[in-house]
Amino acid sequence: MCSKFRTGSISKLVGYTYPTLHKGERWFVDFFALDPVSNGMKRKRYYIGNGLKVSEKKRRAAEIIETLTKQLMQGWNPWANADDSRGFVLFEDCMQRYLDHVERMDRKKTRQSYTSRVNILKEFIETLGTPIKYAYQFDSSFCNDFIDWPAMEQFIMTY
Repeated sequence: MCSKFRTGSISKLVGYTYPTLHKGERWFVDFFALDPVSNGMKRKRYYIGNGLKVSEKKRRAAEIIETLTKQLMQGWNPWANADDSRGFVLFEDCMQRYLDHVERMDRKKTRQSYTSRVNILKEFIETLGTPIKYAYQFDSSFCNDFIDWPAMEQFIMTY
């Protein structure tokens, strides 16, 4: 496999590279898979125990490569757990669903207030160096930063 395929934009179309065995002082099987957070290829390694004979290491590596290849071809990604599948919903889609829910509310003043708060949240996200992309990134750390944001803006403006 050529190095351009492993690290270039071509491999992002596939989403992974095939697992390969690396022999040396420590034997390991590695491959690259698309990391949904960074939107780039990320390397994953599986080490093979040092206490094994060479023939056992080869057999073990073949098993690992076969299993990984099947899983990757079926869409498995080591960086996106199936348990967290809801976490990889785009945050923009979550906000839009929330705004759709707000639009169905009875009171106009409530709709205006909630929509305004979402707009403030969007404004905060735009100020971030690396804005959140997925729902799982909306965590307590993000919320704390959002709550502290007006105070930080005021602090920056005074200096």
